[in-house]
Amino acid sequence: METECIMLLPSVCAVLANPELPIPDDTCLEKLLDWFKVMTCKELIEVILPLQQDRSLFVSSAANQLLIKLLTLPTQQSMNAPVLSGDGHSSDMRDLLQSTSTENREWTNVVKHVGTHVEETLLSGEPFHIEQSLKLMTLACKTCEPWILQILWEKVVGHIESLLETHPTTLTQPLVELLLSVSSPRSLSMSAISVFLHPLEFILYSASQQPQDQGLLETRFYEDMTIEEQLCRKTSCIALLGNSLSHIHELLEIVLKKVMQATLKYVLCYPDLTAMWPIFDKDLFPVLKKRLCDIRWEVRDSTLELLTHLTLHLQDNEEFPPLLLNSGILQIAMSLLTDHEGYVRASTVSFLGQAIYIMNNKDDKLNSNTIQFTQEGIVSRLVGVLSQDSESFPRRAALRVFTGWLQQCSRLPIENFEETLSVVFKVGCGDFDWEVRVHSLELAEVWIDQTLANTLIPSCPYAVTPSTDLRRKSLSELMLKLKTLQIFDILFVGLHDCDRPVAQKACAVLMSLQKLFEKGDFPTNEVSTNGREKADSILKDCFLTQSSAAQTGLINLTGQTVDDIAEILAALDLKTVQHNLGHSSDYIQKSPHSLLQDILAVAETTVDNVIDCY
Repeated sequence: METECIMLLPSVCAVLANPELPIPDDTCLEKLLDWFKVMTCKELIEVILPLQQDRSLFVSSAANQLLIKLLTLPTQQSMNAPVLSGDGHSSDMRDLLQSTSTENREWTNVVKHVGTHVEETLLSGEPFHIEQSLKLMTLACKTCEPWILQILWEKVVGHIESLLETHPTTLTQPLVELLLSVSSPRSLSMSAISVFLHPLEFILYSASQQPQDQGLLETRFYEDMTIEEQLCRKTSCIALLGNSLSHIHELLEIVLKKVMQATLKYVLCYPDLTAMWPIFDKDLFPVLKKRLCDIRWEVRDSTLELLTHLTLHLQDNEEFPPLLLNSGILQIAMSLLTDHEGYVRASTVSFLGQAIYIMNNKDDKLNSNTIQFTQEGIVSRLVGVLSQDSESFPRRAALRVFTGWLQQCSRLPIENFEETLSVVFKVGCGDFDWEVRVHSLELAEVWIDQTLANTLIPSCPYAVTPSTDLRRKSLSELMLKLKTLQIFDILFVGLHDCDRPVAQKACAVLMSLQKLFEKGDFPTNEVSTNGREKADSILKDCFLTQSSAAQTGLINLTGQTVDDIAEILAALDLKTVQHNLGHSSDYIQKSPHSLLQDILAVAETTVDNVIDCY
């Protein structure tokens, strides 16, 4: 740690401990913590790596565990790195290696350092040391982020392939365990499948009455005598068979997902769908109902994805909707909105969001059990998901569904949908998850575009342009709707959101609105002193009370008229705001020292300096 940084740390800690003092932006604390992690991690790894080769099994195993703990400190989100390539080798490391982030480069160097150590160990020829490094790689496959695995595999994959070719009996068990943990590298996937099927195939082959039977596997990475030796010892036999059976379970899930993907492709390519409907009714839908109730969440999730795609592609076929709605699948799907797995709940939201397009409760082909499920019922349930679900994935999915419905409003006339949107805006923009808030602002943007398309923009290019009075009247009606739905509230609060993507989206939407009043149709082309004062007051309120306002996503615009809000909008220097939001606090110089200086500098900035909107 640099001496200059050490000297600044006490003052920085005093700033961070004072909730009344501002900080540069939402990323500075994350960058500061990352820096602390990297510095601590480097020091510890230098101490632990020699212990990983200690002759004591207890010490070397403990060192492996500590190394994995250190390697799992950074998150994939903060690194923004590519995932492990299909063949086990790096296909594209440039995003990571060319990153300008100091923390990214330092974390990458830490992982590379560990990878080099493992590489040297695998080349050492010492069975004990090789075994400990294989165990370390196995732990990494199970717990580390994909970008970490990519760097490690880049270093060791060739050496592991060499070990497979040499068939070292003493390393059979750790190699088997490592291969069983491999799922991404395609060059090793067949090796892994062969490894965990070989013990079972050997048992079947040994018990066979036909010795000439060649078995199921075309390629074996171990001789039968090696497997036999492992199976003859109780401890290794239990481990081998247990691993084989558990990974067959995983393989079945993969196979099931591939089957579902193939089913979808087959159905969509089938030339005569009329012949498919009896198969849907008697075979496919009953199977999918069972899969929706499977104890494995991955199976339930994959089934919902298949149903979503089927509904999307077949919804315009008049035979499909009654088949699906009468199948009982919808009833099960509604119950999955309370599934214990968040991914399943999110997929359920997406499926119901698509299924709503095929609901027509006047269809005489529907049975009485189906008619109880209405469009309004699904809308109400998804509003409940948005306001009550404890995980962000289902809430994000709900916002995406509402946005899709609004974009397709001509095909999907939902009763009292605007009242629903008012609730959705308020709940979504007050969410703790920044992606939910961004999706809420995107929904508001779509609503504005739809309203403009219906009132201001002629559908025909040769249509007569509306007169100034008519345009001004339409703009006034739009402003009134925006105020009634409290969209201005959420946009002004969003402009000062602590998460930059939210603030950027709010700024973009406000800029598009501001452009509507630049043609002189509205009395806001010249901002009055009163307008500036109101804008200053509103934005100070947003800045000073952002934490409390964010809980509801609202500020108080009740006393403001439409003309007042238009003046406030015109007074904002949104281009400057957009420019500032495009840069992080350390965009000029990226270093821990400059980061600490930025934090101290912003703490000395007054509120009046920050709220300079002209």
